[in-house]
Amino acid sequence: MLLLNMSRLDDAVTQFQAALEKWSGNVRARLALARVLWQTRQPGEAQDELRHARWWLRVNAEYQPDVHNAWGWFHIDQRRWRCALEEFDAAQAYDRDHFANYWGQGIAYKELGDYEAFGRFAT
Repeated sequence: MLLLNMSRLDDAVTQFQAALEKWSGNVRARLALARVLWQTRQPGEAQDELRHARWWLRVNAEYQPDVHNAWGWFHIDQRRWRCALEEFDAAQAYDRDHFANYWGQGIAYKELGDYEAFGRFAT
């Protein structure tokens, strides 16, 4: 994460990929790699990593709302407002206090033109 925070994105991709070669089921590393790929404008590869993260959660019988949150922000970036709302709703079912879920929902409702729903998040 340090390389990511330092904006050394290519180095971060290399490090996360190396970690995943050793621990392919590491969901946090997959989410971080997806984030870096997204920042380097590689949405197809980012989406693949998000899919892998979701698959590993099912295999390991785990649940982490971070995956839904990451998918929600990916959909926001891709301007898929309804898909984003579905993901943020799913994440919120497990973590009602996570601010980023509310923020993402507000953006999606605003972009959909549903100002009544947006108003619930803007106050």
